[in-house]
Amino acid sequence: FFGAMLALVGGYAGEMLQGTLDEAHEDKAIDWPWVFVSMVIGFSLSTYLVFLGQALFALTPADRLMVFGLSFFVTGWIVGFFSPGVTMIEPAIAAGGLVALHAGFIVLWFEAGPPLGTLLVALTGGVLAALAGGWLGEKMQATRKPAASVSP
Repeated sequence: FFGAMLALVGGYAGEMLQGTLDEAHEDKAIDWPWVFVSMVIGFSLSTYLVFLGQALFALTPADRLMVFGLSFFVTGWIVGFFSPGVTMIEPAIAAGGLVALHAGFIVLWFEAGPPLGTLLVALTGGVLAALAGGWLGEKMQATRKPAASVSP
């Protein structure tokens, strides 16, 4: 059941990135479907990079924070680049949710919460990194040429 639900969530995020769903093209003040997509991409990317980095390089806690920051930046860039309109704030909102989600998993797995200072650094840095990534993605999207349409 959980595997099927994760596949469904991943499929939804992929369809949004491809632009095949109607809500992928809506442009609102805060586009909540893109916040959700940012959460899916950010959680997948940050978890993967931290586990891979830990396995390959034995990361210190400071290194893990930098990897989280990098993953939030890349998430912001992906959403900013692939979403229509201006969606810089959506990855930043998702970054706040991701910090809370990751903190919850830390409590579940290790039965101890991360230090408050670490949470504040992660929250501030994550939001700023996602905002910067979203800004860069928007700038790169503006310079991208639209695909040529093929007439039958």
